[in-house]
Amino acid sequence: MLLSLFPALKENKFIKLINSFLASKWYVILVGLLVLLSHTFSLETYIFIAFVLSGVVIPCLLCEDMIAMVAPLAMTYSSISLKSNNTRYKTSLFSGPTKIIIIVLAVIILACVLARLIFDLVKNKEKRFKPRLMLGFLFLAPCYLLGGFLSPYYDLNTVLYGGVNFLSISATYFILLYLVDWKKAGKSYIFWVLTVYGLVVSLEVFYIIFKINAGIKDYVSWWDQIFTGWGMRNNIAGQIVLCIAAPIYLSFISSKKTSWIYLLFSPLMLVAIFLTNSRACSLFGTLIWAGCLVFYFIKCEKEKRNIGLVTMGLVMVAFAGVFVIKRDEVTKLLVRFFSESPDVTDINDFTQGRYSTWTHGLKHFSENELFGVGFYQCEDFRFTNFSSDFVPARYHNIYIQFLASTGIAGLIAYLYHRFETFKLLTEKPSLEKSFIFISLFTIVLCSLVDNNFFNLGPGLNYGIGLAFLEGLHIRNLTYSQHEQSK
Repeated sequence: MLLSLFPALKENKFIKLINSFLASKWYVILVGLLVLLSHTFSLETYIFIAFVLSGVVIPCLLCEDMIAMVAPLAMTYSSISLKSNNTRYKTSLFSGPTKIIIIVLAVIILACVLARLIFDLVKNKEKRFKPRLMLGFLFLAPCYLLGGFLSPYYDLNTVLYGGVNFLSISATYFILLYLVDWKKAGKSYIFWVLTVYGLVVSLEVFYIIFKINAGIKDYVSWWDQIFTGWGMRNNIAGQIVLCIAAPIYLSFISSKKTSWIYLLFSPLMLVAIFLTNSRACSLFGTLIWAGCLVFYFIKCEKEKRNIGLVTMGLVMVAFAGVFVIKRDEVTKLLVRFFSESPDVTDINDFTQGRYSTWTHGLKHFSENELFGVGFYQCEDFRFTNFSSDFVPARYHNIYIQFLASTGIAGLIAYLYHRFETFKLLTEKPSLEKSFIFISLFTIVLCSLVDNNFFNLGPGLNYGIGLAFLEGLHIRNLTYSQHEQSK
């Protein structure tokens, strides 16, 4: 805001340096490192303060736009350490003195975002446009808030939870759409964010596995799953799957000398996904990675293709070498993975209890077809010593979740929203938009057997992805108009 009020500040070398750094990949990398340190050493409070200052307050006052918000918004979800998990320990971030700090930080964020949003809309007429996905969100909003309406289960809790869920998928979309200067935003920025985030979560997984192998069982849940401060195996793996296509895009646009480096990141993420023991994410992650890799080899330059084939060949050799050298450890992991494999002749066992949950969800839908029964009637996956009072058990399928919780009204609204996003992809298509759509698609794909779309972290990243999908559309339109005017 100060740059608009005092234009001379734009020429100040220090302010230029701040703008350049906060909009660069180096800031994204710094955010990733801080998230990793926070998760490992329980430094959440300090990291949150740093992110609010660098990602919100300083950009609000001294930057030309607020693209610096993106990396903290995308990654902070995975910064919570095990010691801060309030379902196991009494040292939760949301109790005691730290609760007050978090409330203060939330108020500062809200004040800065609203002030900058109002200022930009008043000052810049070009930003007073109608978002392409607004109608779909306008249809979705009342459905989330009216989940369970006209049923005995409709109460304040389900309204609040529905509201939080809706904001998780929509707030970042609207905020970033107006606060980022899409004419200047780098096309590869979102892919740097996703690549760094995927590597950070993968390193968290490697750290957790190291601790478990060292005999520290705090990272194992009572139902024998990998467990950390912000989630369990499916949550962790789902965040990595979201990011697995991004390094392949960076390899696409990078020089021949560095393209092979980015190709190595995706197999690293894939290994981390397998180590979580999440079967669905292992399957979907492999499919997404393989599909993007095939596309890369078909479309990239011949020299890059040759370098990539050599790189992937060396990766396979490295995997084989690890298996030979660490045969016992690898075998143990494989046995653990496949020993829990379900019986394919038993549909409920094959779906790990999800079939019965889906059946219950459809039964709940039949109780109130129009608006469903709200968000608190699924008890199938309720682990009492790990669940909070606010976050309910869910149906592990995005379509059944909409039907059971919001009824046919919610499902229709969601399908219309899905139509709008696909339409946005197909208008002025580009490589960047396609890879963003793939990343968003992984959230929906994993949500066929899990809760990703109804979790806070994936929801925030979904909104960020939508903002960049439309932002790049705006950028492409601006570029086309500029070319036509020559």
